[in-house]
Amino acid sequence: MSKVVMKPKVTVEDDWIVFEGEEDHVRLPKDPYRVIQDFEEHGYFFDDEHKRDFAAMYVTLVVEQTPVLLVGPPGTGKTKLVRLMGELYDVPVVVMRGHQEAREQEFIGGVDVAALPVADKIAEEYAGEDVDYEEAVEALKELIYVGGYLKDVVNDARRHGACLFFIDEVNRFPGYMIPTLIHIFEKDTEVIYIPHSPVDFGETGAIMRIGALNPEGKGTTNFDEALLRRVELVPWGEYDVEIYKKVAKDAARRVIETTEAVEKVLEDLASMIKDMGKGVDVAKDVAQAVAIGVRMGYDLETVTRNVVNKILGDMLLDPEKSEEFEARRKALERKVREKLKPIFRS
Repeated sequence: MSKVVMKPKVTVEDDWIVFEGEEDHVRLPKDPYRVIQDFEEHGYFFDDEHKRDFAAMYVTLVVEQTPVLLVGPPGTGKTKLVRLMGELYDVPVVVMRGHQEAREQEFIGGVDVAALPVADKIAEEYAGEDVDYEEAVEALKELIYVGGYLKDVVNDARRHGACLFFIDEVNRFPGYMIPTLIHIFEKDTEVIYIPHSPVDFGETGAIMRIGALNPEGKGTTNFDEALLRRVELVPWGEYDVEIYKKVAKDAARRVIETTEAVEKVLEDLASMIKDMGKGVDVAKDVAQAVAIGVRMGYDLETVTRNVVNKILGDMLLDPEKSEEFEARRKALERKVREKLKPIFRS
């Protein structure tokens, strides 16, 4: 069985936690509320409950080096949270998404069948020469082995000292991948054992493992206690309506200088989006569409259609809802048109 050995070189320098790598280093704030402040300066806002959950998660993930699983509906900013953390503090981020057709080789790597004929030729060249058998085997492995996401994670953590490994929609992986997921999310150990991999990944830095799932979403994996015991569960539920409004206004301000009338329209749309059960990301996308419409001088009908498509677009991906899309769109356009009339010409 192959394995990844995490041996991060960690020091604390004033207000920073420093992870030293072979080529570079990663510096993360010691105080989780400093991270929250940095996030909000870049348009990612928290209500009080999310602040407390994030602070606890940050300590678990960064200081304790324990994997976490964010549990909440789509559109609550789970993926953006991880990517923004990487962008703000120069932490390498590797993102893998679960899907029904996922294969273990995609995750941990595997044999490249196309390379086998070349490997045979090399084996013939080695035959009869005074070559150490172990060296020959390792050389062939390097040739025919294709790395998956995990290889990128290990290499990034080794070079930079730390890497964020985000595994989204964990519950959509097929059931036969549960053993691999169990090992990936193993806590209280510096070794991640990887079944079925022909290559040892060796020593590396800190691998900060974050999973995410929608508990009400369709999935293929039946999570049992063996998996859930290995990860710290963190609730990441819906935001308060005031966060929807704040996100919407901030997104628009990054495009235009907003007026009182524009902000009133954005708040009304944000409240409607929240009431419809849509994620905060939808409120942001809609606000940007409105702001672009104002900036470019677009007419009411064009902006209305753009806004409604952003709100209902996910229906087109669900076969059970796609048939009712047009009817829902026409009804919603009437509501949105009325809300937009104060700031757009007909």
